[in-house]
Amino acid sequence: MKKLQKISIQLFILLILISCNSCKKDKLSKESLKQIVCGGSETFFIKSDNSLWACGQNTDGQLGIGNIALQDIPVKVTDNVKKVAVRGSHTMILKTDNTLWACGLNASGQLGDGTTTNSLTPKQIMTDVLDVACGNSHTLILKTNGTVWACGYNGEGQFGKSTASTSTPIQVNSNVKAIDAGFHHSLFLKTSDMLYAAGKNDYGQLGDGTNTDNTTPQFVMSNVSSISAGNFSTIILKTDNTLWTTGRNDDGQLGDGTKNDKNTPAKIADNVKEITTAFDNTMFLKTDNSLWNVGDNQNGQMGDGTETNDYTIPKKIMDNVKLFSSGYKHTVVQKNNNEVLSTGLNLQGQLGIGSVGSKTSFTAISFP
Repeated sequence: MKKLQKISIQLFILLILISCNSCKKDKLSKESLKQIVCGGSETFFIKSDNSLWACGQNTDGQLGIGNIALQDIPVKVTDNVKKVAVRGSHTMILKTDNTLWACGLNASGQLGDGTTTNSLTPKQIMTDVLDVACGNSHTLILKTNGTVWACGYNGEGQFGKSTASTSTPIQVNSNVKAIDAGFHHSLFLKTSDMLYAAGKNDYGQLGDGTNTDNTTPQFVMSNVSSISAGNFSTIILKTDNTLWTTGRNDDGQLGDGTKNDKNTPAKIADNVKEITTAFDNTMFLKTDNSLWNVGDNQNGQMGDGTETNDYTIPKKIMDNVKLFSSGYKHTVVQKNNNEVLSTGLNLQGQLGIGSVGSKTSFTAISFP
């Protein structure tokens, strides 16, 4: 009898421990976030306490954690962060005091620290910064006074100014309220809600009706509220909540039902409130909080259980979405219940699920 009682007590304790661990995991997987940003093979998270966390590829120190080791679960980078941008293995971190910090690849001077030396930890670059965007090898910086500064590679005119490449930021524009950067093109949203674009235009990503590269910002359209630059495409949200796309369309990422490139923006959706694109997908959140995606799905980044089809028409991914981001071939979202989920390519641990190996369905992420 005593032996049975002992076994019963042990089983009871085991059940309690399992229950506690399950509650703990659920709590951690529902961490409240302010921002999710997917890079090529990296993912960054800003928590509600303004701490920055990261996972994924780190070969050039782009995670900012002082080493170059791959991370398959989110690790803490720094505190007091309000925005992060990443592309081309370099990372720009905007702190709550409006100081700008940079880490990662710096071969073209894209970190803006006056050198071409990589940095494994964030180093301060500027003060009085409002926003920042990373191109493949250049960086755009929007200051609080509405001026835009640029550093890094300018061989395609992506600064919007005919000048040499530079490792120290130089002023290139003014009266701007939002910026974004693609592989070799840049977007400037003026305070008048008029959109201009400069740089490489081989796929029509500038949206000016031509395929001609331009070092001078070209007018694209008016009444614009938000912008997002893909590698070779441009995504535009207008003030009437309509979504427009232009540029490369080899994976159907423009969402117009074809795989034909376009050099003039075309409308693809209504009732849109947030947008993002990074590489070969276009993602957008509708006013009913439903998330939609279009384009490449060769690595399961749609999260629909497949990895064989490109989608040329926007596909509904899920409802009740709070935050989302699209990387090279991976997707990360946070639902309204604060659950964080990821899907797609995971060779570098960018899904943050504690292992490598791609997923075709959304899998929960837990923060340590």
